[in-house]
Amino acid sequence: MSSFTSRLAGLDRRVYVAVAVVVILLLGGIGGTLGYAAYQDGQPTSPTFNLKNGQKEVPLAQKLVVSLKRPASLGNVESHFHIAPAVEGVLEAAPDRRSFTWTTNGPWSDLTEYRVSLQQFSDDRGVAVKPASWTFTTTIVPHVIALTTDTGTAIADRSGPSRSALQTADTTRSATSCRSTGRSPPTWSSRSACTRRR
Repeated sequence: MSSFTSRLAGLDRRVYVAVAVVVILLLGGIGGTLGYAAYQDGQPTSPTFNLKNGQKEVPLAQKLVVSLKRPASLGNVESHFHIAPAVEGVLEAAPDRRSFTWTTNGPWSDLTEYRVSLQQFSDDRGVAVKPASWTFTTTIVPHVIALTTDTGTAIADRSGPSRSALQTADTTRSATSCRSTGRSPPTWSSRSACTRRR
């Protein structure tokens, strides 16, 4: 009976040891995961932008949005946010202070390449936000620079014969043009003028 009891006690000890090893391994795994997460959480982050870098044909009323991983103060972001060529506008923070929207006071200049830069700064937790920059090019707006008759004679607005008049597009900026007859809206082509019935 005593030998059976001793064997049972030895078995119990082995079970206890096995359970202890499993617990240690589990705690070590959880601790390692938490430690790695804490390490990652303290690493510098990169901001993101709502436009692709180098994007073309951007509308003249386009708003710019910079997003961060963690909250940051509006004043901190604003002092590190730059646009070239310079343009007046307002930077506003979303309620979570992780998204910031730039709205220009007027339309962007057409057919212009802009560079948006965000210099390095620290978010609300003191973690660095890496510097970043993006470029985009705005779309073109056609410009009418002359109004002539179909014989090539220049005429003033609201004057001239009641026949087709030719409006010449500003081809120094673009080779696009429009053509319109009567009240229908103009259609754009690769020609350098648009015709409108007068």
